[in-house]
Parts: sequence; C-alpha cells; structure tokens
Amino acid sequence: MKTGKEYMELALRLAARGSGRVLPNPRVGAVIVKNGKIVGQGFHKHFGGAHAEANALKMAGKKAQGATIYLTLEPCTGIGKQPPCAHALVKAGIKEAVIAALDPNEGGRGARHLKKHGIKVTTGAMEEEALELNKDFNKHAKTGKPFVLVKTAISLDGKISYGDGKSKQISSAKSREKAVEMRKWFSAIMVGKNTVIKDNPLLTSRDKKNTPIRIIATRNCRLPQNARVFSKDAHTIVTCTRHAAKKDIEKIISKGAGVLLVEEKNGKIDTSDMLSKLGQAGIASIMVEGGARTITELLLANECDGMILCVSPFFIGKGTSIVEDTELFRRFEFYKAEKVGPDYWLHLRRHDRFSKFKS
Repeated sequence: MKTGKEYMELALRLAARGSGRVLPNPRVGAVIVKNGKIVGQGFHKHFGGAHAEANALKMAGKKAQGATIYLTLEPCTGIGKQPPCAHALVKAGIKEAVIAALDPNEGGRGARHLKKHGIKVTTGAMEEEALELNKDFNKHAKTGKPFVLVKTAISLDGKISYGDGKSKQISSAKSREKAVEMRKWFSAIMVGKNTVIKDNPLLTSRDKKNTPIRIIATRNCRLPQNARVFSKDAHTIVTCTRHAAKKDIEKIISKGAGVLLVEEKNGKIDTSDMLSKLGQAGIASIMVEGGARTITELLLANECDGMILCVSPFFIGKGTSIVEDTELFRRFEFYKAEKVGPDYWLHLRRHDRFSKFKS
C-alpha cells in the first residue's frame, strides 16, 4: 500500500507529462485511490482537451464513489472549453480531496465548493513541488506577465560571443540539440535584433505540434528581409516603439510577421510594458536565447525568473560578457547542474520564486 505522499508524487509526474502541450493552462495530474488501490489516474494532455480530473474519473468509473483524489492543483469551477471539474468530483461521489496547490485563477473557490458538498479537503500537500511545476502558469495568472527564462551558452570566462564579431558556436552539438528540444515547453522564444543579424537563427522546435512563437526584441523594426525568423515554420512577432519608421514596419508585416508596439524608456524598449503586452496576448512563458543586451535589460528591469547557463569548457578571452554587472545575479540561487556532452548546464532560480504564489 502506497502512502499519501507517493500518490501525490505520482500525480505530479503525471502532470509533468502535459509540459509543452497545455499552456496557457496549468499542468495538472490526478490520482484516485480507494481501499489502498489506485482506481483512476489522469493528466491534462493538451490545451482544450479533457482535464486531469475528468480523465481520472473516466478511468475510475463507479469506483470513484467514496474514494480519495490526489490533485496537483485545485479543481476549476468555471465553464470554459471543458465543464467544471469541482462539480464533476461532487457528482462522482468523491469522499476526500488532497490538493497540492490552489489555483490563482480560482482563489480557493474550487476547494470551497468541495467542502460545501461534504468532501473533506486537505491543501498544501507537496505544495512547493506543485508550484515549481507550474511556475510559468502561476506567474502569468498572478501578474499578467509571462514567466521568463534566460538560456545562454557561455565560456569558462563568462563570454557569450567572440571578440571578432563572427558567429561561432560556443556550446557543443549535444547542448544545441537539447536547447532546440527545450523550446517546445515554452509559449515563445525571444532574441534581440543583434542576434538575428549576427547568427540568423531559425528559432523553432523539432516538435511541429508544439512550435513556440518567435519574438524579436527591437526598437526600430529594422531586420534583414532574408532572416530565417520570417520562415513559415512558426509565427513571428517583432517589437518596436513609436520611433520606428513606417516603411520598416511595413516591411516586417509584408514578411507575414506581427508587429507589437511597446513603450520606450530611456531610449530603449520598456521591458515591463513589452512583457505585459505579450502576457495580454496569452503568452505565458518565454525562453530568452540572447543576446547580451536583451539579457541585461531583462535583468535590470527585474523581469527574469530563472536562468540556464550552458558552460562550455574553454576560455574565449576577448569577447562579449553575458552581463557587465555581476550584481544583477544576486537575485538568483544555483540549484541544479547537469552534464550535457562536454558542457555543464547550471540552473539558477530566483530566491523569491514562491513568495507571490503560495496558497
């Protein structure tokens, strides 16, 4: 017989299987237990599809009557693309619900609905793990802005490009392959104008069903017309301020890309305004892949939520540093390292990552 923690761990593993497929919805897993046995389990598989609770109840059938459900997130009460899960749990005769984290969009309504109908509710079980799993959804729901992760390759001496200005790979082939695979977990991929000009990246995922939007951060909308980011493989959004020339905007639109007008601050893009408008457009998470200026502006604006530094085992010497002011990194803590080919991926997260999102 498994313990309650083991059932919740299973629910979290199930929820994680929805990564890259459910945004802007949350990843949710559900496990239904009766008389010490799992009678139903499920997760939210794709945006617009059946929710985790519905999938678990379908598997459990009549065995759900008098059972306990372990949920990674509070059940919904509103009617959207799917019927409310809280109502379905009541109708199925669930006796007890163990919930890891409350849904910021529900504000406790789902838990209260269950209690109102006689279901015993326990919240906060493995809450930190559940919040970590849905950190992008939680930030978007609470602030209206997307979760921002910076991912960049650096040398041992902290350089992200060579001093000669030529485009050269820093990370290994294995790291580049992993980075491309990672893109599908995000709503969008962002780079600055200089990265497009210098490296001419395609910025797509290998998973055609989960290809993120490409965002090019630029103040004036001046980009090479033959840039690969204008390919038909994915949609592209180019930012600009009111100072951009009409002819440059029209060139971008003629390539089939969208143009997002953002405010200007101190002669640069207002990063906070840009992220707010992207969040309003439904973009819940962004992976930023360069360059140094874009990364620095996000850090200066305190708009970066996490970082992955892909450290390659060699020195560059003269080149562009990831940021000049290392004080900008003080908001982050190292929490994980993984070896990818000859490189080491260092994962950093904000010290205050849960302060706004706990139940």
